[in-house]
Amino acid sequence: MRAEEEIRRFYKDYVLRFAKSKLTGKEVAAQQYFGAAVACGRILGKDMKRIKKDFGIAEDHYRREGLD
Repeated sequence: MRAEEEIRRFYKDYVLRFAKSKLTGKEVAAQQYFGAAVACGRILGKDMKRIKKDFGIAEDHYRREGLD
């Protein structure tokens, strides 16, 4: 069984990878990261509304920083 800190790290990583993939047009990778982030988010007790908000925050971060 994985520790909660490890799941949180996976969740953050998957959310950021989803945002970057979506902004660069890699739809297949974005869908895979979306599914992985949702799975980790649900383990952490997050609902879809919060998970989607995290996706939006990550996308805004990449747009603002120009990291795509």
